[in-house]
Amino acid sequence: MRFIEQLDQISAGDRPLVGGKAVGLGKMISAGVPVPPGFTLTTSAYLDFISTNGLDPIIDELLKGLDYALPENVEFVSSRIHKLIIDSKMPDTVRTEVEKAYQTIGIGVHVAVRSSGIAEDMGDASFAGLYDSFLDIRGTEEVILAIQKCWASLWTARCLSYRNRLSIAHRDSLVAVIVQEMVAAEVAGVLFTANPLNERSDEIVINATWGLGESIASGIVTPDELILDHQTLKVKRLVVGSKELKIFRNPDGPGTKKTETSNRERESRSLTDSQAARLAAYGQRALEIAGGIPQDIEWAFRDDLFFILQSRDVTGAEFQWSEDLEVGNLGISSDETTWSNIWAQEYWTGAVTPLFYSIRGEELSWSDYHLFKLWGFKSLVSERRFKFHRSTVYFNSDADQIYYRNVLPKGLRSQRLTNLPPEWRETAGSAPWNLLAAIRMHLRIRLLTKDCGPFRQTSAVYKFIEDNTRKDQWPDAKDLENYTDEELISELDHKMQMFEDYLTVLRPCFHVYSPYAFAILRYILDNWYKGGNEYAFADLVTGLPRRTEMLIEQVDLWEVGEIIRKSPSLTALLHANEGFSFFQACKNSEEGESFLKIYEKFVEKHGHRGHQDRDLWNPRRSEDPMLDYRSFVSLVKSSGTSPVSMEEELIHKRLTATEEVFSVLRRKSFGSLKVKFTQFILDYIYTFLLLRDDERPFADRVTMAKKRATTELGRRLFVRKHIENSDDFYFLGFTEINEVLRGKDMKLLTKLKIKNRRKMFDRFVAREEIPADYLRAGLPLQIEDLTATDTEGVFQGTGTSRGLVTATARVVPDLQQIGRLQKGEVLICNSTDPGWASAFGLISGLVIEAGGMLSHGACLSREYGLPAVTLSGAMRKIPDGAQVTVNGETGRVTIVQ
Repeated sequence: MRFIEQLDQISAGDRPLVGGKAVGLGKMISAGVPVPPGFTLTTSAYLDFISTNGLDPIIDELLKGLDYALPENVEFVSSRIHKLIIDSKMPDTVRTEVEKAYQTIGIGVHVAVRSSGIAEDMGDASFAGLYDSFLDIRGTEEVILAIQKCWASLWTARCLSYRNRLSIAHRDSLVAVIVQEMVAAEVAGVLFTANPLNERSDEIVINATWGLGESIASGIVTPDELILDHQTLKVKRLVVGSKELKIFRNPDGPGTKKTETSNRERESRSLTDSQAARLAAYGQRALEIAGGIPQDIEWAFRDDLFFILQSRDVTGAEFQWSEDLEVGNLGISSDETTWSNIWAQEYWTGAVTPLFYSIRGEELSWSDYHLFKLWGFKSLVSERRFKFHRSTVYFNSDADQIYYRNVLPKGLRSQRLTNLPPEWRETAGSAPWNLLAAIRMHLRIRLLTKDCGPFRQTSAVYKFIEDNTRKDQWPDAKDLENYTDEELISELDHKMQMFEDYLTVLRPCFHVYSPYAFAILRYILDNWYKGGNEYAFADLVTGLPRRTEMLIEQVDLWEVGEIIRKSPSLTALLHANEGFSFFQACKNSEEGESFLKIYEKFVEKHGHRGHQDRDLWNPRRSEDPMLDYRSFVSLVKSSGTSPVSMEEELIHKRLTATEEVFSVLRRKSFGSLKVKFTQFILDYIYTFLLLRDDERPFADRVTMAKKRATTELGRRLFVRKHIENSDDFYFLGFTEINEVLRGKDMKLLTKLKIKNRRKMFDRFVAREEIPADYLRAGLPLQIEDLTATDTEGVFQGTGTSRGLVTATARVVPDLQQIGRLQKGEVLICNSTDPGWASAFGLISGLVIEAGGMLSHGACLSREYGLPAVTLSGAMRKIPDGAQVTVNGETGRVTIVQ
């Protein structure tokens, strides 16, 4: 059996022997990353120790029938096992190899002895901090004792309870031990290669403090926190922590000592920007070595040199890698940008898959780029307009403010500002109109184009639709199966380009000219009409002068449903056969066969439609007849009012309202001119509304073509075993799919992306994930939080784990009083370390006085799904027993009662 592995000899296949922590160090040494020399005592050494001392049956007997609901019982069993391991003799074979390995580091060299758990590498569990580490150990006997203490820490009460909660068999949980030269650090800390709080993979988080990093892991200090841009390695945000204490090597013997820091140390930052960038570069290297999986890295700094002490996968955070879906999108944004979900809640509804966003986001971005460049809006050309976040889409509110100030005068602007935060709308509505920019825009449109003006744009859209509806432009699914990968990607690129061009022609109608027309109509009604019909605006814009493509579809569907409703035999079949079996049953009768032929013609005409949400994920009627089956059931149950009759009623209401408004206007001064002008505006609006309903089927036809192409791409990924489930491709962006097809796949990362994104998508569909109305820096934003400061009963701290809870606060000054905690309470304490692990199964939230987002309490809170906040003086500010609301996203703690 292999008892010892030198760190520089470890390979990925050794993971079951040495654990992921040791494997990570071995990989980094091979890649030239500075790692202190050392060796690993393998799990074989631990098993040999247990076996030689005959401990297995004794441990099994102690664990038999253990009631984990009684902490005192768990503690008793734990202490018995712990004593057994410490008191047992190290086998001579293991001892001899440890002595030899220790000499390779250097006789009498101070070392750190750290546990490297095997179960620690499970993606859904974070054993971080549960096992013990021992610092500043010197001499063979002290090293041997520290190793046995690490083995004993496998059986602490917190580990027993933790494994029981996760249903991990105790026998399956093994631990290796890393013995490494001790770095007497001047500065140390933790680095995450992705931000676990806002789940951004384009940010690196560094927590740093004076002395050894143990003070950060144990949560006894509030460290400096630096957020760096992953690409540039520039510091984006810096918070200088109080760094109240410092842990350092004990000069009088083994172990460490703790002392208070000086005022100067507390006020000074522990890393400069350039030092942070150097460290972050090592983080990037570790990330690359780990195949793109975010890494939790412990590091130390001494004599202007950085040392990486460990690197392991980050757990307890559901990274989405949303930034990877913005590859094709133009423009930049800052962490100060405010993003709004309001427009999406009305127009881009439902859960959004990463695949569809990556396609539609790119099309919209390039369309905006062309339009803003044409219009001369230089400030908007460089602004990113869209953002994907947790299965929905956000729009740039800051850019919207600029846009409407350039396009619309103040009097016509108020109804177009719904995408802005409510507190912004009054200011945005009254902001001076940039008349020069508006004039320049219309002049550029007139001079640089022939079909983008207000009176030609509609015709241009219809012409575009006509020019792009040739049948040879729409290959079906069977045709696509014969395409090569390159031809298939080219087909998708072609449809994306078609839709981008279409949006560029279409969107001025929606975002420039129609807003003018609707705003003018509202002005007319508010200032000229002032009549008795408070619903005049709605009445005037309903019941269009002719039947649109959307209405034609409704009429066609109603007429197919009428065939069933008027036929007793078909109605009986509908009631007797649920879902798809109804269509199967129709094949068994002459009347049913006749109905199916009519229905097939309907599907041939409208098969690319059928679902209210645009996303590629949602089936269309040509893919799922259940969509129409549900409509038929509703139509058969209804009174039989046709869409045509409803249309006639709306037209009558419109004409009546028009005459009533005109009769009032005629009695005003210049009445006949006002009537003519109003009729002109109404005609313009009707032209737009007709276009709005006529263009949607074409847009859906293009989307259906893209769906066929992406479905074929997904089929190939599944057949070639790049993905585990046939529909996994929806959770990769178009660029990511392309990279997988071209052999650039990082398999572990791809698998994790799909898993996390699908989980979020399913939560959104189930309405368990409620999108925030506004975002800033990747975190939900309540507008009142913009100027958040401590006020009466409201305290502004720093959020370290997402979530929101209102519950009873329980102030627990020290671990001895943990028994006061009741289930569902919010724990208020100074800090947590592994000794507090049992509390996390009880509490509903955490407020600590010291510790950053990478501290023990924050990491465990994220794993348990608990909101957590660091709030200085929390135990003094929050009364024991008070009802409090803890917002782990904004960092706000509010005393409710």
